[in-house]
Amino acid sequence: MISIKKMTIGLTVAFTLSTATAPVAYIHAASNDSNNKSIILKVNDPWMYVNSGTDQDIKMLDSEEGSTPVIRNDRTLLPIANIVNEFGGTVKWDSSDKKVSIVLNGNSINLWIDSKKAVVNQTEKTLDVSPTIINNRTMVPLRFVSENLKIKLIWDGDNQIIALYNGDYSNVPSSYGEYFNYESDTPNNENEGSETKKSTDTVESDKPLDKNGVLIAVGDRVTYSFFYGKVEKIDRGRVLVSWDSKNNLWLKDEDADFMAALAGIKYKSKSWIDAASITADK
Repeated sequence: MISIKKMTIGLTVAFTLSTATAPVAYIHAASNDSNNKSIILKVNDPWMYVNSGTDQDIKMLDSEEGSTPVIRNDRTLLPIANIVNEFGGTVKWDSSDKKVSIVLNGNSINLWIDSKKAVVNQTEKTLDVSPTIINNRTMVPLRFVSENLKIKLIWDGDNQIIALYNGDYSNVPSSYGEYFNYESDTPNNENEGSETKKSTDTVESDKPLDKNGVLIAVGDRVTYSFFYGKVEKIDRGRVLVSWDSKNNLWLKDEDADFMAALAGIKYKSKSWIDAASITADK
């Protein structure tokens, strides 16, 4: 069994991950309705910007598998559950029928894997592209789902970015180039002339610095909560870690998956995490 002390630590870790420092970009105000919320995504990028009023949070679209929006047959497919949940709706999966049921804004959608049939508010419709399963994740056509759930969708083709608006938005931008701007200072150009550096307003989280300010490199061993892993990739202030071991003194085998889920990672698998949340073993 997991002690109350361990449970508290795990919940603290999960909260810290969800509120960690991340790339900053600001949504263009369109309405003062406190119920308005927007989500900004990018093709082949695992992060999403969640904007509510003046607040902004940056989360992983799929913290377990690291799934990203992809394009198939000129249509964007993605795992929809976390997006719908952010907007206040629900998503259910029926494994026997391979059916996805989505409810939001008083509308319901039923979709079936590898089928172009859809039922929207009890009316049958035909999809351009079928929902499918990629890397153990159910991927659904975003435009069809958003339009039938009354979510406003903006496609910024130049930057491969999708903006979703749920609520009363009357004036939204068409370009989102300020988001997902990962080109920044790296250790290779720190000593170069100032003309090659970013402006001084570049935040420290643009570099893969751990919670103690230590620069992380690919191949480093890192620690997070009760878990240990090896850094596989680096993308600005985030790192992809293969979580391969745990603290056996504090955490039993039967509790590992549960505590990893609380921490927002997946044990014995890979997941992206903010560098500032972990400790490099150097």
